[in-house]
Amino acid sequence: MRRLFVAVLTVLLALPLGLATVAAQDATPIAGASPASGGPYPEVAVTITKDAIQVASDQIPSGYVRLSVTNSSDDENGIGLVAVPAGESLDTLGQATPEPNNFLPPFLYTATVAGGPTSIPTGETWTQIVHLDPGQWIIFPQNDQRPVEVTAAETADSVSAAPAADATITETDFAFAGFEQLAAGPQTVAVTNQGAQPHMLDFFQVPDGTTMDQVEAALSTPDGATPAPGGLQESDIKLVANGQVLLQSSGTTVWMDVDLQAGTYVAVCFVIDPETGQPHAMEGMVDLFQVGGAGMATPAG
Repeated sequence: MRRLFVAVLTVLLALPLGLATVAAQDATPIAGASPASGGPYPEVAVTITKDAIQVASDQIPSGYVRLSVTNSSDDENGIGLVAVPAGESLDTLGQATPEPNNFLPPFLYTATVAGGPTSIPTGETWTQIVHLDPGQWIIFPQNDQRPVEVTAAETADSVSAAPAADATITETDFAFAGFEQLAAGPQTVAVTNQGAQPHMLDFFQVPDGTTMDQVEAALSTPDGATPAPGGLQESDIKLVANGQVLLQSSGTTVWMDVDLQAGTYVAVCFVIDPETGQPHAMEGMVDLFQVGGAGMATPAG
């Protein structure tokens, strides 16, 4: 699990590297059907290559949009979207550096970060519905591709109605809630940040019988180190496809379509608390729970 923490550390430190411009093409956002979410939403197609983030157009609809992110790079990858704060510029954001106790540049603790799918395996396309206010947005990657800038504006394709959700997961400072709503099978899950700090969602399936002690030991194991005997192995920890949120700020909601098997799951947030210098997971933002065929989750240790 710590490998995701390292990946997020890499991406968020990559923001100061500078911004690439989007080569505008003739393509326009496509209105894609969203059966599970209850309606069509304009699609913003993003492709991540080894060297770049590619967007069909640097002009996208504001309102609710479906991000369709294809990972054509060599490693797991993903994106997030951050609004350019009022009074800031791309130049000033490019000079932002993290404080000593955390891995986020300071503006990301107060800026609007809309969400975005992350940890997408090579060759796959994952989607997520997010809300974008009109204005300038930066699409930043999980890895070291250069961020790009797009402009969101109200158009004929803009949608103002939020998607329907089968379950709602809430993030607070510092806990998750709502996993008891999850059912086995396909469903649309809303993830809402009700905390004051930004949060992320790393969502895994683990072997049945996993205990919280084993989860805490895995969180404490350095990346690449051999797990303790009887501990969780890397092969035991399976990402939930389409179920990862790179980063989202206070007051935002993202919607993701997942297909869950009955079993045991872990949810974790690795964002650093600037007050303590500790990952949110170490402050209580880790949950171990079961999803059963009847659709009710029960504690798993």
